[in-house]
Amino acid sequence: MTIDGMRAFLDVALSGAPNVMSSESPPGAHTHQRTSTMRRCGCGLMRAGMRILQKQDRNFGLSRAAQTLQPAIPLAEARLDVGETLTGGPARLSPIEREALAAYAARASWPAGFAIYQRGGPADGVFIVTQGRVVLRSRVRAGRGFVPWIATPGESFGSEGLAPNAKYATDARADDESETLFLSATRFRAFVREQPQHALALASQLMAERSALLDKLRELTTLSVEQRMVSTLLRMANNATFTREDGKIVLCTARYRLLCELVGATRESVSLVLGRLTGEGLVERKGSTLIIAAPMQLAERLESATDNELLIATFSEPTEQTVQ
Repeated sequence: MTIDGMRAFLDVALSGAPNVMSSESPPGAHTHQRTSTMRRCGCGLMRAGMRILQKQDRNFGLSRAAQTLQPAIPLAEARLDVGETLTGGPARLSPIEREALAAYAARASWPAGFAIYQRGGPADGVFIVTQGRVVLRSRVRAGRGFVPWIATPGESFGSEGLAPNAKYATDARADDESETLFLSATRFRAFVREQPQHALALASQLMAERSALLDKLRELTTLSVEQRMVSTLLRMANNATFTREDGKIVLCTARYRLLCELVGATRESVSLVLGRLTGEGLVERKGSTLIIAAPMQLAERLESATDNELLIATFSEPTEQTVQ
């Protein structure tokens, strides 16, 4: 019996129609036993019909929720805690969102210098950093490379694994003692299906990081080495592991090499730029360590560049724009 047919049956039953449930004996009835039997049958049919309708209504509601992926709470109450970084960089997942991810992901700890994966390896899922930082590096020549991304707490890496038959595009190495959450492609689909409001936050995070990579690609093709370096230093200032309490960046030998790979220029070009910034009072040398000015001063230096300065930088460093 269909739902509409069952509803029609119940309407007739509840209306007291004599041919179904009426307590009055219909014309031609001969015994009180027949009337009682009909009454019991009608009540039994009504209870069975009500159970069927309730089950159908529940299944219908669940199927609609699954089709539209509606959260268990209204969208107006769903929290998308994705905060912007200090200099307008990519967003980062909040501790609340990371806690929601942890119920679906595998947690792992990595010692400093550990290779998490290598370029060309089979990729599956996405990593979220909860502690430390992970450097993604593309090898250019022996002893030289380019770093397109440093994943810090609340940021992701290895998201190419969400595509079918994917391979990793870079090497990934823990730059410091780090912890990550790994969400496989299968668990990612379950996360989207069961926690859509938190999945939206993760999708926003991935899109913000993609935008940051596109912006870095623009810098590589349009800005001078000096401007790229100042922009890179501003990004590094967002990570407390690169800065002192006063907000100034501290560059040791290892971080100096990392800076060159982030800028995408040779050490010679970076040294020339640092020399100019030292003359302007933005860089202080203490032995083998460099102390970089606070982010506010770097931002002012970047914004103060004129079209003439851009033209001079382009002609003075024609072969050092990117790592060859």
